[in-house]
Amino acid sequence: MHRFFIKSIIKNTKQVILPENLRHQLINVLRLSVGDKITLFDNSGWEYITELKEIKKDNLIGFIIEKQKNSSEPPIKITLYQPILKSDKFEFILQKGTELGVTNFVPIFCDRSIKRWNDDQILTKKYPRWKKIITESSEQCQRGIIPELNKPLDFTKAITYPNKNMSKFIALIDNKNSKLKQIPQSNINIEIGLFTGPEGGFTKEEIELSKANSIKPISLGNRILRAETATIILITAILIKFDEI
Repeated sequence: MHRFFIKSIIKNTKQVILPENLRHQLINVLRLSVGDKITLFDNSGWEYITELKEIKKDNLIGFIIEKQKNSSEPPIKITLYQPILKSDKFEFILQKGTELGVTNFVPIFCDRSIKRWNDDQILTKKYPRWKKIITESSEQCQRGIIPELNKPLDFTKAITYPNKNMSKFIALIDNKNSKLKQIPQSNINIEIGLFTGPEGGFTKEEIELSKANSIKPISLGNRILRAETATIILITAILIKFDEI
C-alpha cells in the first residue's frame, strides 16, 4: 500500500482533504481511483489507512477507516553529524540514514570538507532538496516520524550541540581506539551522536577538540573507507549494538 506524508495534523475526524500535489501524484501518476486505499502519516507516530472517496478538481477527499501506531521507529535516537560531501554522496547518506533510523541530521563543515557554501546558498538551493529526499525516504521505508534536518554547523560548534545528555562518538581509522562492540551497552545513552569524517578525514586539531569535549573515539578498523561507507557502517554498528538488526 502506498504511503504518504501530510503536513496537516489529523485530529479526531474521519474525513481528510488531500492537497493538490498529492492529488496529482495519486490520480495522474499512480492512476488510483475512488475506492483505492493509501496510508497517511503526519509525524505524530500514528498512521491512517485511508480510502479515496471523492475526486475534485483541486483536491481529493479521503475517509480514514483505520488508525494504527507506527512500529518502525527505533527506541534509540541517533543524531548524525555528517560533513557535507559532494552532492550525490551526501544525498545518498540522507536517504540511507533515514532508512536505517537516524532521527536527526546535522550537516557540518570540517577543516577538510571538500566544498564550503555559505548558509544562504545551502538554505536556498540545497536544503529544500535535502528535506524532500528525507521525506520521500521516510514514506518508502515506513518511518512514522520524519527525521529532522538541522541547519549546517561548523565542527567547532557541532561538538557541543545540542547541549544535553547524549553519548557522542567520533569514528576514526585507528585500531588504538576502542571498537564499539567493546563498549558496554549500559554505558551508552539511548540518545546517541555520531561523528564521521569528511573525504579528507578529521584534522589532528579536530580530533583533539572532540576528545576535550568528551566525545569518545571509536575505531572503524585500519582500512581507509569512503566517507559515505564509514557513515553507513557506524549507524549499522549502533543498531546491532542495541539488537535492532
